[in-house]
Amino acid sequence: IVCLRTWQRGRITNIDSVVTNYHLNSIRNPLVNRLVQPKEAFFLRFEKPESVPIRAHSDLHPWVRQFLLVTDHPWVAVTDHTGCFSLRGLPPGEYRFKVWHEMVGYLNKSLVITVGDKLPVNVSITYPEQNQKQ
Repeated sequence: IVCLRTWQRGRITNIDSVVTNYHLNSIRNPLVNRLVQPKEAFFLRFEKPESVPIRAHSDLHPWVRQFLLVTDHPWVAVTDHTGCFSLRGLPPGEYRFKVWHEMVGYLNKSLVITVGDKLPVNVSITYPEQNQKQ
């Protein structure tokens, strides 16, 4: 997953040795569907924020996919391999955090956090393990 702000330039690069395509169906921004030659790069910009992460994929190589979250503010994060993240520079106030996962979308639990002016706020959000079909 990649987080971009509106008007920020995102670079898309085909690192493979074969041609592919980059197909993005956004909700509020123009469609992107273009062939990308081996080692070729191009840039994207989005004028409007998206309400959900949007899926990009290759029609030629269905195992290739990416999610883009386009916001008009800097307070988004992608977790590391342990599930941790940090947001720096939040102004003091009350915030409602939402969690999104590529397999299920937005998770039902959200968390309201009050941020003060000095000390960091450490928060833990735990979701029960779900039974998954094999």
